[in-house]
Amino acid sequence: MSCFNNPDVETAVAEALVQAGVKVYSGYILAQWDLVKADDDQRGEVTAVSFTSDDTPLTLDCLVCSHCLFSAQ
Repeated sequence: MSCFNNPDVETAVAEALVQAGVKVYSGYILAQWDLVKADDDQRGEVTAVSFTSDDTPLTLDCLVCSHCLFSAQ
C-alpha cells in the first residue's frame, strides 16, 4: 500500500527517509492519537500515536510533535 500512488515517488521518499535516519514502520494502520488540550484553546498537542497491525500493536510517544497542533473541532 502506498500513500503516494506513484512507485517512483514512493521509492524516492523511502530513500530520503533512510538517508535521514528515520525509522519506518510498515504494515501499520493508525488507530488513535492521544491529544492534550489547553483549557482556553480549541487546539491540542499530540502526545502519542497508536497503530494496529496483523501482528503487534505499536504506540509511539510524540516527542518531536510537541509543536503539532490539531483542531479539536
